[in-house]
Amino acid sequence: MAFEIRLLIPEKTGSGNSSRIIPMENVTDGFIDDDPDRPLFLTYACQVFDACGVHFEVDGFFDEPLPLSTEYDLVFFLEVLPGFVRFLDDPLAPGYVIDLCEQGTEIRYEFTKIEGDEIIEVAYSSGIDRNLKNRTENVLRRELINQMVLFVKNYQKALAEYLSEEANHSWNQALFAFIQRWDE
Repeated sequence: MAFEIRLLIPEKTGSGNSSRIIPMENVTDGFIDDDPDRPLFLTYACQVFDACGVHFEVDGFFDEPLPLSTEYDLVFFLEVLPGFVRFLDDPLAPGYVIDLCEQGTEIRYEFTKIEGDEIIEVAYSSGIDRNLKNRTENVLRRELINQMVLFVKNYQKALAEYLSEEANHSWNQALFAFIQRWDE
């Protein structure tokens, strides 16, 4: 399978009140939220998403599905997502790195623009031995943009379904506005 980053939301159960179900205590209560690029609500949102069946997946490179955690790995990805979409948007940005450094995952994806900025080489590295199909893959920039548009739309749907009060957070609004330019 080709390289792909996805956020999958479960089908609605029909209960009609899932947006009011908060499955656990917010572990970030009482913490100081002092980094606008890495807001604390992402940690809690990913806990809630995990408890509600939302799945974070990255396909490609491996013979077996990569064991990613919605609760932990998705936090790392969301924290770097604004920088990643800026990289995709900026024709002069030569490269970008995404580290999913949770124990058991320990993966680095390096994105390098080749042939202008229309093709992006994605390279994989990890300290954990895994059965690989390949270590690099070339992906059309437009395909990665389409993946990020769908990813952010699903993230937005998950927020609306499970944590609607966080949809208006300034971090989310900036991300949604940036992605909306690509979706027109």
